[in-house]
Amino acid sequence: MNPQTALSTGDAQIIRLPWRDARPAWLGPHLPDFDRALLNPASVFETPQDVVRHPLLSLDCKREILWRWAWDEYLLDLALADGMPEGEPSRLPEVRDALRILHVEWSPDPAAPAMSIPSLGQRWLPLAA
Repeated sequence: MNPQTALSTGDAQIIRLPWRDARPAWLGPHLPDFDRALLNPASVFETPQDVVRHPLLSLDCKREILWRWAWDEYLLDLALADGMPEGEPSRLPEVRDALRILHVEWSPDPAAPAMSIPSLGQRWLPLAA
């Protein structure tokens, strides 16, 4: 088995060394993909408790990720109540428990939009008209 992978790019070759890209265990945990965690927290973290226990995330980051996760789970609950086919069981109680550990109570605002709506600043209003 060859430990390196070569990619040909014209006249030059790029050599990838898999062992160089791996993060040694002694360095500890790495920062998760924050953008992906904000869009779909369940794709980055296995459980809400993993968010709470992550040593490199700030308290505000943990709260934001868990708020978004709670909102996702709430929307899934609403879809199930409206007759969408059953999927995985709701993790909303788990997410709420994780938020309580961070001293936050979360309750959905039914009037809130499913996605955040970017606001147009004062300087963009003439362009919007």
